[in-house]
Amino acid sequence: MTSFKSQPKRAGLDMIEKMKGNSMKCVKEIVEMEKLTDYTCNPEFEIEYKKFMAKKDVFMSNVSQNSMNILEDEIGGILEHCTKKAC
Repeated sequence: MTSFKSQPKRAGLDMIEKMKGNSMKCVKEIVEMEKLTDYTCNPEFEIEYKKFMAKKDVFMSNVSQNSMNILEDEIGGILEHCTKKAC
């Protein structure tokens, strides 16, 4: 049986643990936002993004028609780059 004095202490420790968890969650969110900011501030990223978005309608049409030719030049280049990095 726990004593009357240990109950407030336990409640305090539980509160501290909860606050630590919330703090870690907040820090993780900040780090993830910072990662996104690095990409969106990069001019090369913006150029590539605009290229892909300019062809969005063609891409979506090809996907809906189950086409095997889905921006083959661009996506093929990306896949080739990824496989080279994986080796």
